[in-house]
Amino acid sequence: MEESHILRINEFSLEKHEGEYENWPTTSKLFKHGDYVGQEIAGYYIERQYLLDDGHYFFIISYDCPFEEQCDLLLLDKNYHQIAKRRLMPRYYSSWNFNNEQYLGSNKFLLTFNKNYVIKVTLTPNKIFAWRRISWRHKT
Repeated sequence: MEESHILRINEFSLEKHEGEYENWPTTSKLFKHGDYVGQEIAGYYIERQYLLDDGHYFFIISYDCPFEEQCDLLLLDKNYHQIAKRRLMPRYYSSWNFNNEQYLGSNKFLLTFNKNYVIKVTLTPNKIFAWRRISWRHKT
């Protein structure tokens, strides 16, 4: 089996919203090199973005607010359509403040949140069911 590779990129940005945070829409326009790509995605800030060797994109998205401490993991196809999403929601006084990542090869990552909570994420963009395209588990 051939090894897959991922390239960390910095090509995309999300629309900036004006006014009070409570009044912001739930989605933001997606831009590539400053040009609107015709898609909107949930969230307000791209923490990390990657290009997979098959042309798919992987984003770690946050809501960039101390009271909305959640992250979304998104897979987009070559035309920037969302093909999978995993929402990491806070539970009981916890949060998903993203700290860093480590690429393990073969479309696998270790993602660190809150400085000590690590999850292992596996990307399989060609799975039939969308919910199986991004899988994760707590790394003990």
